[in-house]
Amino acid sequence: MHPRCFAGICIQGLIDDEEEGQCNDPQCQLFHLTEEQRNNASQINGFYRQNICNIQNCKITNCRYLHPGWAKDYCVQFFQTRCKNKCNNHLKWNAIKTQVYEKYDIQGLNPEMLCIKLDCKCQKHLPNIEDFCIDYFKGICPQIECSKKHVFWEELKSNRKLQFEEPKLKPCSQQNLQNQSQLNENNTFIQVMIDEQELKRMHKVLQQQNIIDIIFIMDCTKTMDRWIQQCHLQMDNIIQNFRNKNKQYITRVGFVGYRDIIIKKQQSMIKLDRKSLLSQNDNIEQMDFQILDKNHVVFHDLTDKIELIKEFVKQQKAFGGGDEAEDIVAGIERASQLNISKHQDSVLITFLFADSPCHGKQYHDIDDDDFMDKVPPNTLENLMKRYRKIKNNNFFFCSRISAKTDKMFKIMKSVFPEVSITDHLTPEDFPNLVKFSLDQSFSKISKSQLNKPLEIKAQSIKSKYIDYNCITLEDRKKYWKDFTKICQSQDRINNTTLKINQNPEKLLENEDGVNSYIFKVFDVMNNQNLVIKIPKKIVEEYKQKEQNLQKENSNERVKLSEETIIEAQKFSQQRFTSQTVAKQLAQIYREKVKNLNGAPPIFYVSPMLYTLSEPFYGLNHIYAESFINLPNIQWKKYSNNAQYTNPDFYYYSSFSHFTYEETGNQFLITDLQGKLNIFSDPSIQSADSYNKHLNNDITNFNQQGIANFFFNAHQKCSFICQELNLTNPLNIAEQVNQNELDSTQWDFNDSQELSIICETCDEYQQIKQIDYLNDLHKKCSQCKELENVMHQVQCSCCKEYFRTPQNQQIRVGTMIGKCENCKVNCRQTNLICLYCKMNCKLKVSSETIEGKQIYLCKEGKKYLSSLKCMTCNSQYSFDKILDPRYYEIGFYRCKKCD
Repeated sequence: MHPRCFAGICIQGLIDDEEEGQCNDPQCQLFHLTEEQRNNASQINGFYRQNICNIQNCKITNCRYLHPGWAKDYCVQFFQTRCKNKCNNHLKWNAIKTQVYEKYDIQGLNPEMLCIKLDCKCQKHLPNIEDFCIDYFKGICPQIECSKKHVFWEELKSNRKLQFEEPKLKPCSQQNLQNQSQLNENNTFIQVMIDEQELKRMHKVLQQQNIIDIIFIMDCTKTMDRWIQQCHLQMDNIIQNFRNKNKQYITRVGFVGYRDIIIKKQQSMIKLDRKSLLSQNDNIEQMDFQILDKNHVVFHDLTDKIELIKEFVKQQKAFGGGDEAEDIVAGIERASQLNISKHQDSVLITFLFADSPCHGKQYHDIDDDDFMDKVPPNTLENLMKRYRKIKNNNFFFCSRISAKTDKMFKIMKSVFPEVSITDHLTPEDFPNLVKFSLDQSFSKISKSQLNKPLEIKAQSIKSKYIDYNCITLEDRKKYWKDFTKICQSQDRINNTTLKINQNPEKLLENEDGVNSYIFKVFDVMNNQNLVIKIPKKIVEEYKQKEQNLQKENSNERVKLSEETIIEAQKFSQQRFTSQTVAKQLAQIYREKVKNLNGAPPIFYVSPMLYTLSEPFYGLNHIYAESFINLPNIQWKKYSNNAQYTNPDFYYYSSFSHFTYEETGNQFLITDLQGKLNIFSDPSIQSADSYNKHLNNDITNFNQQGIANFFFNAHQKCSFICQELNLTNPLNIAEQVNQNELDSTQWDFNDSQELSIICETCDEYQQIKQIDYLNDLHKKCSQCKELENVMHQVQCSCCKEYFRTPQNQQIRVGTMIGKCENCKVNCRQTNLICLYCKMNCKLKVSSETIEGKQIYLCKEGKKYLSSLKCMTCNSQYSFDKILDPRYYEIGFYRCKKCD
């Protein structure tokens, strides 16, 4: 940097040519002076004649010259290089000096006359001038930012209030106080945004509570033609009347139509139902049979646009039937998978219109059933149990069109007592039946009284995806060897508030959680619905101690044993580590099989660790994970950690095989389980010394667990293994024969919605397969929308301002208020500025002064550099450590003058 007295002068010329001051650039427009010429030049209030711009009303943005206000009254070109024009304002430099001095003097003084000596009794001092930089008045201060005020002398003369302005440069301790005040305002703004997110969430909950979902399940075989027609003609009127009565609710309608399963009786033909084959008007080609075989259940998801449902029903043709029994189970199963409102307190009303029973001799007394002895026991019962659990407010109406369904309806009602059965109906009764049933069910809707959740402040730890660019086997081995350490260094840590349901959730008998109690929780800062998992024996120990204290009328808080607390901490850390590893590997696996037909994309829910400000069930450290909000989908176990793989889902075992090879044979993920393709609770079989947290897992059998998988659960490879070029460790030398491959494929069609977890916000979503192939799972539509809304925020660490999508940060759960540089670099640093206590690694560095190592921030160093000795006016040269009191007021005496 250079003082302003060098404005308009070619510095390069002074360096290159001491005698003439000429530079080597023939296009240079600056003044070329020797050092002697410059030193001998006279000045006016800190301006030399070469500093001043000779263009009238100059508009050049980056002009290299200065523009003092008084210069406009004179011909600058005349006093610089002699003007040849006949101007009226030609005046020599010394004459101009006299006029300017007279105009801008203060108490008869000008900058060139001011005395800078301290404790001097001469008349060349101005009162109250200590806050101003006298060197700047003279044009020779080299500092851009200074501990003194930088103003032109002319401004001081014309605007006395400048004397009360603050200098640009302040002690870093004062800057930190101001920054902290601004940061507090910023944090208040962030909290308002968090509250806004909470309000939006509550509004969404209220909307979900005020939803009534109505599903029509209808037999679409030939004998039901008139019923289908009535449904199409009357639906609009029925639903509109219902809406008018219940305007505070959102009413949505869905439709499921089922026919019978088409089976091959001979090698050369496909058998359709006899009713259609006997009809003279049914000219259906064999190709139609094949299409019908794949789509014997049709459906339209729930929507509030009734006209769409009407049109869909209109398109359904009544045909088919096959044997007397129909595939009602498939129809009800499909209805359970529609986009039913996920809030437990919304309303579900289902209508089943059937004139024939379902398959299975246990459900009817007819003789015409191609699957008489092939339906497993309790198939319909278990389905109705699951359907009942979808909602608290759940109403199911069955139309008794013929006596053939009596036995089936009776069994349905035995496991779903709220089932209502209407008697002896004709198609013309359809509108009255539906209207009556809707009114009846609505009058019974219970207004649930939810327990107020427990609010606890907490610190959350959330893992993030670690960049993966491994090519060679050695790369992969090193990556996974260091993976857990890298994760710990990049965990997202936030302060948050948890809203925890105090009572554990009710679980299905075969659902996850048989060894743990599960509590629903909402994380306010991370804006996520999660479930906390606590081992059952720990919760039961807590409840037993709580009961004992109640019997003793004691107000003491329940305290768990130290052994139990340590066990719970190990459980939490082990779950977190296993889930983090599985989630990362699932993401890599998805990219490998993304375009492979028949290979499902696997997602693992996101794990969280919390340190609570007060204990929950006696624990201050708990594990939680994303809530899989699919109440109508059954939890399934696709494999275990011993020797089992479900043959119907054998393709999932290729993921386990992949994890073993991808990690360089260091570990293997087993115990695949979850809802659809959304998994949780992996069991990792690892080499004995791979990770201490995984070794704490009682389901980890180490090398024996890996051997169990390949010898028993995965004796032959899936077609996916072959596509990924995976090798069988039992016999690496042999190529896998095509005949030895398992060809079971994931059954999924383009019309279905795919379950995914957004890789950015970790929220569960359902998207079309085409959207998945276009990477919408990496960043969902809401994330893309939020990332475009930018806020200017002050970094809580380095205090610099930066632009960031703060709404997105709230949603994702990153460190709000920290810039990207500080998030990466400023972790667990011990660098603390001596004066302002800033600990930003990017801003604080060490200095050795008087033989001692001290730490100073950049602003502190800049401020110190601007100080001058109170006696000799020499610049601060880091020769002594200033006492914080002297630092605050800018008092400095160099060692020579001390």
